[in-house]
Amino acid sequence: VRQDPVTKRYSLGFRVLELAGAFSEYSNIESVIRPIMRRVCDATRQNTHLAVMDRSEIVFIAVEQPRESVSLNVSVGTREPAMVTALGRAFIAFLPASEMESAIAASSLKTYTRTTITDKDDLIVALQRVRKERLAYDNEEYKPGIACFAAPVFNHRREVLYTIGISGSAEMIRPRLKEYGNIVRLAGIEASSLLGCTEPPRES
Repeated sequence: VRQDPVTKRYSLGFRVLELAGAFSEYSNIESVIRPIMRRVCDATRQNTHLAVMDRSEIVFIAVEQPRESVSLNVSVGTREPAMVTALGRAFIAFLPASEMESAIAASSLKTYTRTTITDKDDLIVALQRVRKERLAYDNEEYKPGIACFAAPVFNHRREVLYTIGISGSAEMIRPRLKEYGNIVRLAGIEASSLLGCTEPPRES
């Protein structure tokens, strides 16, 4: 806010315009990717999310939920730790090597469940697999009983701007790992193409 030096009244400042611009950008992107999210949700019958990275957390900016049932109540604005979630790892795996190493070194590797990866070497291996397969998988590592898939969404500079993924009951997802994983991976590729990325990033 700004205060008028004469009247002492407050009014909205220019920061609001910046925030409005950021919101508009996300809204436009969300509207472009929303049809893909709906198809993923219909095909898997699992909650489908679009997320951005904010420091060490991922933030949900769009959510699609199956009509039949809602296994998770996740709303726009929800934050989760990036290092232990599929949506977060789909970001981290494609950071420049030095940034990825710094992120891992700075992580406390907190234990959330019995399957949480807490060894840094194991985490590096997991991130390398994500980079190779263009797909991240969270096997009950953040929430007991919940499994997730996520794929990166690249822009024309091959930078990850968003991640798209599903989450739901591990009992429902595990029997269809290959099918659901492929759906999410292809969704990431399609969304990336809409943002101008016509080929995957080169290994470094």
